[in-house]
Amino acid sequence: MIHSLPTETVLDARERTERTTRVLFVLILIVYTIFFNLIFAVVLACLGKHVYFFIVKKFWMFNTIATAVALITGVVHFLLARKRSLNEILNQLGAIPADKRDEYHKVFINIVQEAELAAGIRPILPVVIPSAGCNAFSVEDGFHLTAIGVTEGTLVRLDRSELTAVVSHEAAHLVSGDSRLATTVSNILSIFNRLRVLFTKSKLWQVLSKTRASVFLILARPFLWFLAALGHFVTKFIYMGISRKREFLADANAVNMCKDPLSLAEAIYKISQKYRGSFDVPEGFAPLFILSPQVSWLDEKRGFLANLFSTHPPVADRLKKLMTWAKTDVIEIKQDLKIEKNLIETKEEPPKFFAHIKENWEGPFTLTQILALDTIKPSTFVCSADGDKIVRAADNEFLLQLFVRRMTNEVSKNRCPRCNVSLVEMPYEGTFTLHCSFCNGNLMKYGVLERIITRKDKVFSDEEIKNAKIWRNLQKVNIPAIDSFPNIRCPICNTQMAMVFHCMLTGVIIDRCLNKNCRAVWCDGGELEKIQILVEDAEKT
Repeated sequence: MIHSLPTETVLDARERTERTTRVLFVLILIVYTIFFNLIFAVVLACLGKHVYFFIVKKFWMFNTIATAVALITGVVHFLLARKRSLNEILNQLGAIPADKRDEYHKVFINIVQEAELAAGIRPILPVVIPSAGCNAFSVEDGFHLTAIGVTEGTLVRLDRSELTAVVSHEAAHLVSGDSRLATTVSNILSIFNRLRVLFTKSKLWQVLSKTRASVFLILARPFLWFLAALGHFVTKFIYMGISRKREFLADANAVNMCKDPLSLAEAIYKISQKYRGSFDVPEGFAPLFILSPQVSWLDEKRGFLANLFSTHPPVADRLKKLMTWAKTDVIEIKQDLKIEKNLIETKEEPPKFFAHIKENWEGPFTLTQILALDTIKPSTFVCSADGDKIVRAADNEFLLQLFVRRMTNEVSKNRCPRCNVSLVEMPYEGTFTLHCSFCNGNLMKYGVLERIITRKDKVFSDEEIKNAKIWRNLQKVNIPAIDSFPNIRCPICNTQMAMVFHCMLTGVIIDRCLNKNCRAVWCDGGELEKIQILVEDAEKT
């Protein structure tokens, strides 16, 4: 359960955040003013004598113009960073909305809904980054739209009480206004970083260097790069000084909200011990996370330099404070609270049926295969593989349930790219895949494969593990080039799919949709299981 913070605490935190925002705004204006006047002085020194004396006489006028341009540029820069939409920020982070049908995501969505009630902020969008890393973050854009996000690894490795504590931490950032400040700073840093890249590696300069203004561009280029670098450094310098305090305050407020300092300590400890998931976090976005995705030696140091240049306080200091509140010791934190499932459920062999299709008996078919076949209807004559009684399919209670499922859209309109039969939605490790009952291939929407890899619910037999390892050892060291455009199209959007390696660790070749708005993945029969086994085996070593 997540509880509300006292009104006084919220008001003090928001007032402190607003003061910091105003200071940041003034500093950006100062940076731009100094830089534009510096450019003015350099241009003045490079001009001829006649123009030089003319400008000297009108120095204050030109100085005022340069300052005005600088102030306007600074205001525009700040407003662009402030008004950046939530969707654009989440796209940069690679986050997608939580799936209401996924068992792991359902727990996360319920906890975020509790945070909405406690924080008094609605709506808070629950989002997930499809990464095996372990981390969490919160964002708020200039339109006061908010989101709390976690990685797939966080949902797997933390239990409900620990996940509640992490969400409370991120909700505390939203309540105090820290998330909006952090998002603004991240956007400012991102813009400065883009300018640095533009002034160093952009093809635009190659084009402009061939024009008549090439001499001016050669002179202006280092100054423009210096502006971006200076702005980036000053913004980061100021923000680093306050970001460490923000995390301590958010930890304290999270304890007040979830009333469980031990769970928050356990969660922070687990995240610090796992791969935090760099997942291509853009420059400047590290302060948004509960722990920095890019591990730095400064993060665990104390002193002047660490306080200025590190986004997060040392984990040991955070745990020490939390343990003081919990009145226990850091040693008592359990590294892993999950109990592995050692029992393998035994399943009975499902019934099979022959079907009379186009005046011929075909089969035998399993229940899921019959579900996927459009040619088998309630009026089709069938015969059990274990008997000789011929009946209509609708008269068999097992098959009747299949036709009901077919009518409730459990049979996808998408067809297997190998067999050209309808794919059937099947539960798999708390989520769903579109499964082909004939070739055992699996179609997964963007992010589903990462969820499955992260989770360890499915237990594999010793024989399956042995065969996967043998298969991996038989793969050639020098893997041949793969045809980027094989004869297969995405069942969802009909876009060409590319054959790619899942990763060099597994060596499994999968098919990935080239449509950036789809990015679905197709695994042929047995490939998904191989990926899971090989990844789990690599984690043990």
